[in-house]
Amino acid sequence: MRIGYLEEFIAVATSLSFNQTARALHISQSSLSKHIAALEDDLQAHLFERDRRQVSLTSQGQVLLDQAAVIVKAYQSVKDSFAAEASNRSALSIGGCIDAPGEFAWLSAATAALQQADPAFSPHFIPCHTTAPVSQLLSGNIDCAIMSYHPHDFDEGTNERIAFEPLATSPFRAVVTASHPLVDRHQLSLNDLQGRAVIQMMGPRMVSGWNNLNQVLHAHRIAIQPVQRTVMSVLDTANVRLDQEVLILPECEVRRQHMHDDTRRVIPFAEEEAVFSFDMVYLRDRKPPLLERFMEELRRTPL
Repeated sequence: MRIGYLEEFIAVATSLSFNQTARALHISQSSLSKHIAALEDDLQAHLFERDRRQVSLTSQGQVLLDQAAVIVKAYQSVKDSFAAEASNRSALSIGGCIDAPGEFAWLSAATAALQQADPAFSPHFIPCHTTAPVSQLLSGNIDCAIMSYHPHDFDEGTNERIAFEPLATSPFRAVVTASHPLVDRHQLSLNDLQGRAVIQMMGPRMVSGWNNLNQVLHAHRIAIQPVQRTVMSVLDTANVRLDQEVLILPECEVRRQHMHDDTRRVIPFAEEEAVFSFDMVYLRDRKPPLLERFMEELRRTPL
């Protein structure tokens, strides 16, 4: 039994007019009659009495009408449930480092590649305006976050719930003014930062990056003098005022924001471990179905 034929039966039983129902459904009257005949054949029942002047329900037609709406509603409920399940499998809410030019270009390229393979893939990028990504994740506002995750930054309870997998790295780049003592260096060592003033960008988006930088410096026993600057986005770093401080950013951001100009110089670091890491962070007991494929695409896409 086709559910569409049952819906057409309900329409005819309500209007008691094949002609009126056919016009309302934008089908021919002959097609409608064939559909009702097919329904009668399937049910082995006689549903309507028809003559040239009127249409009426038979007793069997009345029994079917009493149940038809329930059947159609149940069918639609199951259909909606399946559609929602399919949508959930294809949807992904992503937070973390997603609104900076370098990272977003990377995400966009990986998203486009995955959508080409799976057109149903539906990512939703959710910035962290006032709440850190891990807090958004724990509260259920996002499915996953792209950030630099360091377990020692969080309590034991949080680490028990969180899983993280590496995606990519981007080398440290130092940004200094034209009058800075290091400006003529073609390459820096992390030791060159010993005792120097380094910009610490403050804001929910900046926490994981600063922790990443601190961990690398701590491993090399480098002590710096943090100089705090409040920013709302990595985009704001292009306007951070520099004097004798050093601003350290991922290479992908320096490249996208064109920060090497007449007033500033961008200098790389020699150490291979002088990198910002980008990890995919998610809840251990709630890994989204499409996340593995998305991570594979991100790893294939150059940052």
